[in-house]
Amino acid sequence: MTMSQLPIFLDFEASSLSYKSHPIEVAWSDTTGKIVSFLIKPEPSWTDWDEYAEKSIHLISREKLINEGFPAGMVIEKMTQALNDSKVYTSDASFDSMWCQKLFDCDPISKSLPFQFGDFHSLLENHFGVEGMPSKSTMLITQKRVRKDIGMRHRAAADVQYLRDLYISLISGY
Repeated sequence: MTMSQLPIFLDFEASSLSYKSHPIEVAWSDTTGKIVSFLIKPEPSWTDWDEYAEKSIHLISREKLINEGFPAGMVIEKMTQALNDSKVYTSDASFDSMWCQKLFDCDPISKSLPFQFGDFHSLLENHFGVEGMPSKSTMLITQKRVRKDIGMRHRAAADVQYLRDLYISLISGY
């Protein structure tokens, strides 16, 4: 794999971590590493909201989503165009796939996802092999350095940048 053919990374931010939560922001990278991000305008039925998450985690207000977010249908269209038949890697496929499915449930034509989810750890195992994986201490040091370089977290584009840069650092020898 060359650096011009990176894996695709994806991240969602959500209204909360409850089962009633809904996606509020999505970002993904392409195989060149370019990152695309969209705020998602809440659907009328998406009423879940965590004030703590707004004020202390993602820092995105519901009002900002209503005023600046893109309609679910448009976000679905952009994701489908960009990610069709791809495998996307996330830090937590269980949550991200749940929010992605909630988003795609808004599409009256096709409710199935046009791409597959993969786990970041399994991506590393595929690259290094189980025996060749970086040590836990190397992982922690690299994660801290990459997170410090990026600064922001709990925004979809920053979290995709983190996964992309962490992957590049690890496969490049830290």
